[in-house]
Amino acid sequence: MYLFLRPLMHLRFLKILTVALLLNGSFCFAQNKQGTGLSISRANSVITIDGVLDEEAWATAGVASNFFLTIR
Repeated sequence: MYLFLRPLMHLRFLKILTVALLLNGSFCFAQNKQGTGLSISRANSVITIDGVLDEEAWATAGVASNFFLTIR
């Protein structure tokens, strides 16, 4: 192939690769099912990171449950 066309072919490949990655990237994000949201709020008191959930903020915190793993 002609040497002056090589940079153009490389640029075309990069454009195609970029479009393919942008289109595919939208499918990589997790999608939540309806009704599986979790409300969060800022803690009103100081939380000590010690592994013991005895602060007042933990008593009012939402609980996340029903976790599952999807392998494709």
